Amino acid sequence: MEIFEINGIETVLIKTDKFKTITFFITYLGEYNKEVATAKTLLSMLLSGSTKNYQTKKAILNKLFSLYDAAISVHNFPIYKTNVQLFALNIINPKFVQNENLLTESIEFLKEFIFNPNIDNEGFTENEFNEKKRILRDNINSIYNNKGLYAFRRLMQEMGKDEIISVNPMGTLEDLEKITRSDIYDEYQKMINDEQIKIYVIGDIEKESIIENLKDFTFKKNGFDLQTVSYERKTIEKTNEVFETQNVNQAKLMMGFRTNVNALDDLYVPMTVFNMMFGGMGSSDLFRVVREENSLAYTVSSSVFFDTCIMVVSAGIDSKDYELTTDLIIKQLEKYKQGHVDENLMVIAKENLISNINQTVDDPYANLNFVLKNNLLNNLTAEQLVEAIKNVTKEDIIKASQKIELDTIYCLKGEANG
Repeated sequence: MEIFEINGIETVLIKTDKFKTITFFITYLGEYNKEVATAKTLLSMLLSGSTKNYQTKKAILNKLFSLYDAAISVHNFPIYKTNVQLFALNIINPKFVQNENLLTESIEFLKEFIFNPNIDNEGFTENEFNEKKRILRDNINSIYNNKGLYAFRRLMQEMGKDEIISVNPMGTLEDLEKITRSDIYDEYQKMINDEQIKIYVIGDIEKESIIENLKDFTFKKNGFDLQTVSYERKTIEKTNEVFETQNVNQAKLMMGFRTNVNALDDLYVPMTVFNMMFGGMGSSDLFRVVREENSLAYTVSSSVFFDTCIMVVSAGIDSKDYELTTDLIIKQLEKYKQGHVDENLMVIAKENLISNINQTVDDPYANLNFVLKNNLLNNLTAEQLVEAIKNVTKEDIIKASQKIELDTIYCLKGEANG
C-alpha cells in the first residue's frame, strides 16, 4: 500500500498484478445525520442515473461498452456520523487491449458523473428528479414488507432514540416529500465544495500514471472533521423490551447489545473473533444451542458494528418461544463472561475470518472497499488483521465478552400468536 497526495488529496494505491482490471474509488466524506440522510441517498441516485452529456441509460451503457465494458457506479453509505459518497470506476487494464487512451477516456467519463450532473436552471432535471424520487419512495415503503429489515430498523429506533443508529440510511418519507430539485442541487454543491475527498486505486498501475490522469480534477481540499467511530458509552439500568404485532407467520426477534468496543479499541480483533464464535457462522454457539439442540429458531445469527459499538442477535422464532430463546441467548453470553470458551471453536472462528479476508482481497472491488473502510476506521491492512486474528487468546475473548451489555429486545410477533 502506498499513500500519496494529488493536489493535496490523500490517495491510497494498492499496486498489484493479481487482477486484469484497475479500480478507482473517489469518495466524498461529509456529515451524516437525520437531516441529510434522505437528501444524500436521493443525490446518489441522481448522480448515478445520468449526466449532462449522457442523459439516458442507453447512452451511458453505450459509452461503457466502448470502454471495453467498463463499469461506473455511484452510491453512498454511512460510517457512524460520516456519509461516504462513492464514485467507482472499474476498467480492463489498458495493457491487455493495447489501447493507450483507455485510461484517460475512462477517467474523463468518470469525471462526467462527478462534475457534470444533469441539471437545468432549477436544479436536477424534473423528469429525472421525479423518477428517482419515486424509486426512493418505493424503496423506503418496501422496508415494511421486508420483515427482517423492518425489525432491525425498529430495534435501532427503540435502542437509540436520540442516537445516530436510529437514522434510516435511506431517509424518511416525510423528508422525501419536502425535498425540491434546488434542495438536492444545494446538497450537491455542498458535497463538491465542502466535503473531504479521499481516492483509492487498486491494480497494476504506476503512481505517476494516477497523478497524471487525476491532476486536472477540480478537487478542493477541505478539513471536515471525520467522525467514523463512536466513543459514546451508555449506562444500561434496565433492558428495554418492545413488542409489536403484525400479520407474520414467523416472529422476528432482535436483541441489541452495546459492545463498548469500537474499531480503534484494543479489543477490536478479539471482539471480531468472539462474534464469529457466538453467532457469526454456521458452527457458532447460537446456531448449535438455539437452533440445533433446542429447535427454538429457524434462523439465528449475530452481527457486530464497530463504528457504532453495537452487536445484534437476530432470530426467526415462534412467538411462544420468546422467553426460552432470549434466556438461552443471554445464558450463552454469560458463559463467555464466566470464562467458558471452546478453544476448538475459537480455532474454527479464526479460520473462517481469515478465509473471509483472503476471499475479500482476491476480488478487486471487495478489496478496495475493505481498504476504504479500514482506512476510515483504523488503518489496519489485511495482513495486519490476519496476524492479529491469529494472536487472539482465550483470555482476549473473555475480556471482549465482558464488555457486552444487553440494551434492548425487540420482537415482531404474529397476530395469531398473541
